[in-house]
Amino acid sequence: MSLFIRVLLLLTLITPVTVQAEKSVQQALAKYAWEKRQLIVFSPSTDNPEYQRFNQVANEFADDFTERRMHTWRVVPGQAVTLENKAQTTLRHQQFYEHFRMQAADFKILLVGYDQGVKLRQNNVDIVRLFGEIDQMPMRMDEMEEQAMMKTETTSADGIIDDLSRSDATSTLGGQWQMVSDQVMGGVSAGSMLVTEKAGKRCLQLQGQVSTENNGGFLQLALNLNQGKTFNASAYQGIKMDVWGNEESYNLHLRTSSLWFPWQAYRASFTASPQWKTVTLPFSDFKGYKTSKRLNTSKLKRIGLVAIGKNYQADVCLGAIRFY
Repeated sequence: MSLFIRVLLLLTLITPVTVQAEKSVQQALAKYAWEKRQLIVFSPSTDNPEYQRFNQVANEFADDFTERRMHTWRVVPGQAVTLENKAQTTLRHQQFYEHFRMQAADFKILLVGYDQGVKLRQNNVDIVRLFGEIDQMPMRMDEMEEQAMMKTETTSADGIIDDLSRSDATSTLGGQWQMVSDQVMGGVSAGSMLVTEKAGKRCLQLQGQVSTENNGGFLQLALNLNQGKTFNASAYQGIKMDVWGNEESYNLHLRTSSLWFPWQAYRASFTASPQWKTVTLPFSDFKGYKTSKRLNTSKLKRIGLVAIGKNYQADVCLGAIRFY
């Protein structure tokens, strides 16, 4: 048999597999066309630092992912391909690498739009750029208007946000407190959240080292007030907190449904003394950051106790927080 014929036979065997592989990935993605924005995360291993950071970002910004109608494929050699952390047994990682012409040694994030086109490629986790790319899309702008009109408001009869009566990080309103650091945006600040006691009072403690390296500089205890929906606090004048600290300055941040970028907030500062003290912050003290919109207390969405803005050791405890 001549070499030419052998090559033809070999191509005949290989080509159908390649075509089928591409069709398989195309069909899997096309299932969500005009329904979901799809992130495809390629990583050489599950131990890759950027891969681990992405998982942290996806967890901490889960509500923001949901609002932007995003879901995530994870593609790692030697691991099952997953969609929203569920194994997709009919797909193999080689098919995704072949379809998108990726190298197995690279970490890469691809954003696939409603129309199945690749809108963004990232070599590292940059949540600011990712959200910014999505939020400037015309269809996303329409979605933001619809979501703002559809959000259901909740009020609190007694004003209590959290009295720290539970033994875990579940607030009185029912939401979970989370510790968020600037690592989700490339920073290196490191901290922890702990339910503990300080001077005989149960509290939620934020500890860690705030660093401004890599354009970072914050640690935050964050709480969604109404599971992604808005919270109407217009009947109140402000917020009171029982706090204990290390004589450092901290912020309280408020977010509303009119703020779409994760770095936007309304901020007020206070000093946490090394004894329990009630801090009173009128809504008029909160100043907009990276937004010209006025604070609308009938559309509150998220609250955060934040160590921010300089290199220092954070150590602050929250014993109770409420509207007044």
